[in-house]
Order: sequence, then C-alpha cells, then structure tokens
Amino acid sequence: MFSKKINFTTLLLVLLYCIMPIITILMIQHISMTDTLSKMENGTFGESSNAYEIKNKNPIKSIIKSCKNQSTDIAVFCDSTDISEKIRYIYFNNHYVDFPMKEGRFFKSSDFKPNNKVCVIGKNQKKNSFKEGNQRYILYNDSKYKVLGILGYEDETLFDSYIFLNMSSEKIDSNIFTFDFLKTNFNTKSIHSRETELLSTLKSNNLNPKTFAGETKFSESIIPKIYSAKWLALLIAGCFICILLTTTRWIEQKKKVIGISRIYGARKTDILGNIFLHYLCIILLSFFVGGLYCHIIYPSYFTSFIQGFLNCVGFIFIILFYSTFKLLKAPLEEVMIV
Repeated sequence: MFSKKINFTTLLLVLLYCIMPIITILMIQHISMTDTLSKMENGTFGESSNAYEIKNKNPIKSIIKSCKNQSTDIAVFCDSTDISEKIRYIYFNNHYVDFPMKEGRFFKSSDFKPNNKVCVIGKNQKKNSFKEGNQRYILYNDSKYKVLGILGYEDETLFDSYIFLNMSSEKIDSNIFTFDFLKTNFNTKSIHSRETELLSTLKSNNLNPKTFAGETKFSESIIPKIYSAKWLALLIAGCFICILLTTTRWIEQKKKVIGISRIYGARKTDILGNIFLHYLCIILLSFFVGGLYCHIIYPSYFTSFIQGFLNCVGFIFIILFYSTFKLLKAPLEEVMIV
C-alpha cells in the first residue's frame, strides 16, 4: 500500500510538471497573438518603423546583408507596385511575430535563401493554391511557390488576401522599403540608436537610403496583455500550488526511506545525487512532452515553448531546493516516527 502511494504521488508530480509547460505555451502564444492582431491594421509589428526610398540597382542583397549585421531584431518588407496583387516581399534577421495560422507555419530566418521559392499565403488565397502529393503550391508570375503555411484568424484581417514571398529570392520592382524595428529581448538600445545603426550599415553597403516616411512609433497593446497575463499568472500559480502540495506529500513519503539510509551511513552527497536524478528525469520528461505537443499542435510557436519550458524549469529548481533542504535537515527521531 505504501509503495502504491509513492507511485501515485510521483506519477501525479510528473503529470503536473508536464502540464505546466503546455499551459505556458498556450498562454504566451495567446498573449503574442493578441498583440499581433491589435497591430495588424498598421501593417507593422515592431516598436517603431521607417520607410526608405532606395534607388540603387538590385539593392536586395545589400539590404539583406545590412539587416543580418544588425545587433537587434529587424524586419524589412516592401509591397508590389501593383496594389491589386497584394504581394509582400519580406525578410527578417532573427525572430518576427506570432501570426495566427490556419495551416503550417510562417517563415523562419533559415527560409531566406536565394532561389528558395517559398511563400506564406492568407486564407483567402487558399482557393488559388493547389496540391501536389502532400505539398501545397501557388503560382505567381509563372513561377511555382511552395506554401509554408496559410495565415488566418476567425475574424477578417488585413493579410487574409496577401501572399508573402521570400525577399532574398525575388527581383523586386519597388524601391520603397519599410524597416520594422522589432522588440528584442535584453536589448538596451534606444530606437534612435537602432535607426542610426541601420542607416550606417546601409550606407557602408553602398546604398543611398532617403527617408520616404518618417519614423512611426507604436504604443503597446497593454490592455489585452494585462488581461491575458492575469490568466497566465493564475494558471501558473495554480500549477505551482499543486506541485508544492504534491511535493510536500512526496517528501513525507520519502522521509523514512532516506532516514533509514542515513542511519546505515549513506552519504548526503549520494542522497542529494538521487534527488537531483529524480528531478532531472522530470525535467527531461516535461521537455519531451511539451516539445512533442508544441511540434504536433503548434509547430510555428517553438519559441513560445522554450519560454514556457524555461518558466517551468525555474519552478522545478525552486521545488528541488525545497525538497533537498527538507529531506536532509529532517531530524532522524522525527523521521523514524513517520
């Protein structure tokens, strides 16, 4: 009976650790999505954006090289001169934003290679696409493009009829390029210094950018974030409390076994090693379960999974130190009457 209780408590503890990263994945993705949807009507998603006219012949390689050399996250896009086409050429150097996807995924930075004919289409363009085997394609200017994903939300959005193309593989007729200064983790640079860095790099690559539209700054969509963050905090707090209570029960069940080991001369380092091994297994299992869930259900939100998992690992180590302290500091007299 005692063994069954231990097994049940351990199983419950493992289950809770597996659930926590999944919850954080869902909520971080939801917060990002809410912010993205609120900015969609602007067409840009960063903290600020600037549009420049660049009349150099075939400037794309130099523009992309300049963006790669930026110390913070940046995106550049330009639209086809034929407004009715709703074609947007895009490139970003690191991370972009989380778009609501009906199918597949949005671009990754590794997709931006020369002659890589890939695209992302809005949900209204699905009817213009076709399948060959399991892969979807769409034709544009007599070229066949592999569709990475279909963008769309329950409600209508600005991008539902757009086709996003890999800028690095295209010949572009427009000379107006919009640079989107994206929010970058651990960045301390001001928008002004980021703009100065960009202009300096563009000029060092023999480009002559002229301001086409002045700086546009965007306010944070703080209300949706506060509302969503409240639920995220409540869910994580609920999981944390459940883990704390379950771990307390697990400690009570382990006290006698570890106390007997101490009586028979087991070294504290050996006991500590067993505890770390136990929690390491939980960490690896929760990473596997959360990663598998994210890969199958939300393949384009793996960054959110990493953020969620790091939150989970933080809680795991808090509980780890708590467990270690309780197990090793418990008096033997108290242990043996459990």
